[in-house]
Amino acid sequence: MIYLDGMYVKLKRSTVSGEVIYFVMGINEQGYRHILGFYVGGQESANGWKDVLKDLYNRGVREVLLGVFDGLPGLEEAFREVYPKADVQHIALCIKYARRFRKSGWRTRPIF
Repeated sequence: MIYLDGMYVKLKRSTVSGEVIYFVMGINEQGYRHILGFYVGGQESANGWKDVLKDLYNRGVREVLLGVFDGLPGLEEAFREVYPKADVQHIALCIKYARRFRKSGWRTRPIF
């Protein structure tokens, strides 16, 4: 299973601007989490995710059973282009919103 999410942060280059950090986490059959990559660049888009997914595939992430991500337009098509046999699950709660729930007393549960 791989989990995909983008998070905007302010970066200072020649000027300060918001850029996306593409975050990819994998979870193996034993339930162990592995950070597969952080990619910085521009605005979150399906084309950006397609480049990230192709890079993961070229680095050896060949067999993915489930992709978990939000409803960004075009992301599911980009995911299925690289991993056509994988199932897809859309999530309503992303990492960027999870901090709000933790501060309000919401508890997280184990993945398995």
